[in-house]
Amino acid sequence: MSFQIKNLNFAYPDKKILRNISINFIDGKIYGLIGAPNSGKSTLLKIMSGFLVPQKGDVLLNKKSIFKNYTQRKKIGFCPQEIRIFVLKNLEERIIKEGLSKKEARRIKKEFLNRFEIEKIRKKILKIKNCSKRKEIVLREILNKKYEVLILDEPENGLSNAKIKKIINAIKKNKSKIKIISSYHSLILNLCDKIFLLKDGKIFPII
Repeated sequence: MSFQIKNLNFAYPDKKILRNISINFIDGKIYGLIGAPNSGKSTLLKIMSGFLVPQKGDVLLNKKSIFKNYTQRKKIGFCPQEIRIFVLKNLEERIIKEGLSKKEARRIKKEFLNRFEIEKIRKKILKIKNCSKRKEIVLREILNKKYEVLILDEPENGLSNAKIKKIINAIKKNKSKIKIISSYHSLILNLCDKIFLLKDGKIFPII
């Protein structure tokens, strides 16, 4: 099994985010991603999971572009940093605020809810007011499944130390072939075989 990002470039109207980023990920490994706030980590992970399309470059799973093949995208699990995206009544409104067109927002909304079967737990978490509890439910739902590639964007965000330890155990038990995790937490980064730093739109291996 192979997973590659090739020459990724991405910019929002007011800022260049990614500049010619390429990485080959190895089956059976856990990868960490670090960087300063607003460095583009979440944007990179959204592209790697197929929810944002780069202006240039590609993401290949088993040598097939995930942007041209929905079957390939379904093999990639993804939990975003902001869990409220799961519970907003108007998901399109949230996506449009990120600078995308209405057409693209509708496409992302439909795929997001269908691809991860979020609709069946969405009603449940709508009833929960506590943000950390909502995050825990969504993470548990995603970590209970096996993917070719599992991508987590700051899974520790908003959780207590006790909950973070439970998430770490769930990450260890998860049978996905490649795991990619953006995190600031040392215990989570200690799980990683290799860590990348995203800085000034470029990627640097540091371990």
